[in-house]
Amino acid sequence: MAGAAGTKHRVGQEHTVTVYLKFCRENGFSEHAPTFLSVAGFVADHVVRLKGSAKTVGAIIGAIKRYCVLSKVAYLSDHEKLLLADLVKELELKDTKAKRQVRPLTRFILDAIYQKGDRSCGRERMVIVIMTVAHDAMLRSGEISGGLRAIDFSWNKSRRSVTIHFLRTKTHRKYGGISVTIYDYGRRSGCAMLRRWFRDMNLKDSSTEFVFPQWDARRKAFVRDKCLSSDQLRKMMKDAVESVGLRREDFSGHSCRAGGATDAFNAGAPYAAVKKFGRWRSDTVLEYYRDEDEVATCVSSAFGRLGFKGSRKIRHG
Repeated sequence: MAGAAGTKHRVGQEHTVTVYLKFCRENGFSEHAPTFLSVAGFVADHVVRLKGSAKTVGAIIGAIKRYCVLSKVAYLSDHEKLLLADLVKELELKDTKAKRQVRPLTRFILDAIYQKGDRSCGRERMVIVIMTVAHDAMLRSGEISGGLRAIDFSWNKSRRSVTIHFLRTKTHRKYGGISVTIYDYGRRSGCAMLRRWFRDMNLKDSSTEFVFPQWDARRKAFVRDKCLSSDQLRKMMKDAVESVGLRREDFSGHSCRAGGATDAFNAGAPYAAVKKFGRWRSDTVLEYYRDEDEVATCVSSAFGRLGFKGSRKIRHG
């Protein structure tokens, strides 16, 4: 299920290496023996091409390291690594370009799409199911479009909750994968919509059929033996948000994950619970809390509860 995302990542790395080798040829550096000058020059050139953004420098260096391992050539000496680390820090300090963050797909937006959409159309019905499930389970786009089959979903006896099994995810690549459980909290919950989707698509729990198949726009029908691609999913999601008057470029496949985290925080879910449920291994979960007004209000209210006594004197010493 993680094959599509993994393949896309490897293709990106290979493209980076191709560009790096071309840079070496054009500037008189050896293609087979990376040095501080060749790597640093390529990194600096990359930042210039991105108009000063150093956000992807780490990925660039990682691709070159992978190339060295696969080619069985030395990367850089320890001294050169230190010099490169200093350069990267300097580039990051000078990077004043704001980090682009996609808008979260919150319940409010999902409800608007549900009301606006044509649920008699298989394509529109599928995308609202996908977005709601991805929101409730805080899924990455690669997880929801990674070839999920009916057998990957375990329903409880009453079908009021479902556990989705992933063999591999971005942060869990071994030891049997990971599972995420979502519950039915109403007719528009991800669990309820998924239950109706299984029924409408006549999906058997033990079946190896794709739960979210490709959509043939020309025939206006599902291609049941092919899974939905990440590119097709992304386009469907952008079409959906555009249908309710929002800018498609403000949203991406990660918007559902961001929306789920944002709604959970706004509903008062503890930080530790959101982090654990969303399978974040670091504090980057805070980047998905996008409601800045809500954050400011909560902090101001907390300060207000401290109280203020004008007559209280500050004691020194």
